[in-house]
Amino acid sequence: MRFNLTVVLTLLLLTIMGGSGLATAMWGFKMGDEALKGISTPDARPTRKPVNGNKVATGGEGLMFLREEDILAKVKADIEAKGGVKEAPAPVEAKPASAPAKFPLSTKSQGVSLDIDGVSQSGSSVILEVRLRNEGSTAVRFLYSFLSLTDDQGRALSGVTQGLPGEFPPTGEEYRGKISMPIALLGDAKSVSLSLADYPNQQVQLRVNDIPLTR
Repeated sequence: MRFNLTVVLTLLLLTIMGGSGLATAMWGFKMGDEALKGISTPDARPTRKPVNGNKVATGGEGLMFLREEDILAKVKADIEAKGGVKEAPAPVEAKPASAPAKFPLSTKSQGVSLDIDGVSQSGSSVILEVRLRNEGSTAVRFLYSFLSLTDDQGRALSGVTQGLPGEFPPTGEEYRGKISMPIALLGDAKSVSLSLADYPNQQVQLRVNDIPLTR
């Protein structure tokens, strides 16, 4: 009886695969058994009875709960052993703030006077009330685009003048006006300084420092 070679090879391959699978399974079982040696199933019973007959909750062996009074007493004893509790420093008395500058604030150069009469707020602007007069011998011209304003933190500010002429004749006549500054640019500033020079000679130098802001 002739056997088909393909059938023989197929049966041989299946036999080899089956033997390999069986050998692998046995080897894996043996390795697992070796790894689990010495490991026992935990006692899952809610209580167990020791030799003396008293029931003890599982997992409660050797566990002690300290009372709050004992903890506080130990902490206090540790603190006293390290030198006791340090007393809080006495509060430092706040020094009274220096009195605000009294208006008007004035400056004078080459016969030209500048007075700051007060500070007020209007809408979103802080306004300086100012007066200018020329008691010198020649007319003086100002370009207010050169007006310098800085806050107490050294930041440059922008200001818009209202009511002040560009040229002052030497008549001693007084001119009143306003310089407005946006509140948004002032931030947390407490005071501003103002500087103005004549144009183009810059011989008249008017400067007022530390003008307090009221907002």
